[in-house]
Amino acid sequence: MTPPTARLPAPQRRALIVDAATDVFVRVGYRAASLRDIATRAGISHTALRRHFASKGDILLAIHEQYEADTLAALSDQGGLTVDEWMVALADEASSDADRVQVFTALVGEGTSPSHPAHDAARRSYEMRLAAVVDALERGVTEGVVSADRATTSQAVRLLALWNGAQLLQQYLPELVHTPQLIRDESIRMRRPAPPRRAPEPTDASAPTGTAPSGTSRRDGIIDAATSLLLSHGYSGTSMQAFAAAAGIAKGTLFHHYATKDELVRAVLQRSAEMVDSLTDDDREVRGSDRLRTLPTQWRAVCSEASDLVGLHVVLSAEASSAGHPLHADFRDHFADLVSHCTGAFRDADDDHELREAGDPVTEAVRLVALWEGLQVLSRFDTSIDVATEVAAHLDELLVAHANGQGTNQASDRNPDA
Repeated sequence: MTPPTARLPAPQRRALIVDAATDVFVRVGYRAASLRDIATRAGISHTALRRHFASKGDILLAIHEQYEADTLAALSDQGGLTVDEWMVALADEASSDADRVQVFTALVGEGTSPSHPAHDAARRSYEMRLAAVVDALERGVTEGVVSADRATTSQAVRLLALWNGAQLLQQYLPELVHTPQLIRDESIRMRRPAPPRRAPEPTDASAPTGTAPSGTSRRDGIIDAATSLLLSHGYSGTSMQAFAAAAGIAKGTLFHHYATKDELVRAVLQRSAEMVDSLTDDDREVRGSDRLRTLPTQWRAVCSEASDLVGLHVVLSAEASSAGHPLHADFRDHFADLVSHCTGAFRDADDDHELREAGDPVTEAVRLVALWEGLQVLSRFDTSIDVATEVAAHLDELLVAHANGQGTNQASDRNPDA
């Protein structure tokens, strides 16, 4: 009997393949999926699939093109809503399909690697969204729902970053993160004038970063090579044979040091964990707002020494957002610890009356971590984004100025014409 799919017109067959690929990517991730997996899910032969798509990358680009078209239509259709109502409605709509959110959260993060087939498409998507949000903020000023000093590229970047980061965190901590609510709260905040930014803290070149510098031992060489390979190809796109070749050693020698791929990858991630420790294991006698305000400066120092580890964190946390990924639990624990640390700092700040307004420490911690993660992603597409500067601007929104005479400074926006 001829399968029903054999009678489908070509456009419908392509749509069927795209839908099947989306399902497969949700289950195992893009890098681990194969064309045969997708063909099986679509109920067609591998040969029939290849008539429509020459490679897995071509299917990925088709998915992304459809997503871009849907997003552009949603961004353009404001349906008579004010800007703040439109943003919330858009967030609600975007979050209504959990599988789609997971796929595109992973796609954007993995696409930060220049070697990824979706890199250019993901960058174009970011540029399109940024332009649409900047236009929306300017319209919001005329509607009276956005403060005039919010209609800037910097504000638009932070809004997009919060959105992207929240969608990522929601894959790991669904009990804590609700993306539409975060967007709703942000839309309310944007009605008020932005507080003046503080003068930037001086960077302490001697601040400990906690990163493990590249070394000369064989283990160091293996981890250095593995970091570079993982950054380009992700977890599922690498193998022990590839790691050995990149390190210039025999496969047997690699197994002498690391018995499994997971063991080696976790050794690489340990460097990233040590990098985060430099942010969270500061002097515990430093409380509340002081602890929070040190984060941008420490982060800048970390990035200056370990930019590859930052990029690797972005790529792997996106790839591992699928619940079945071998690294999913590792990143879930990492994000839970980071939110817990920030919650403690916000709770201290609240107790010490250092917050501009009362808020839930857990919610503010989630918001900060989501913003931070989203900025890391977007900065891989837009090198004009300074993660530390934008995080500091966010903290200026939340924390009262010290009474010790530290001056404030309205930092210039990256878009002087806004």
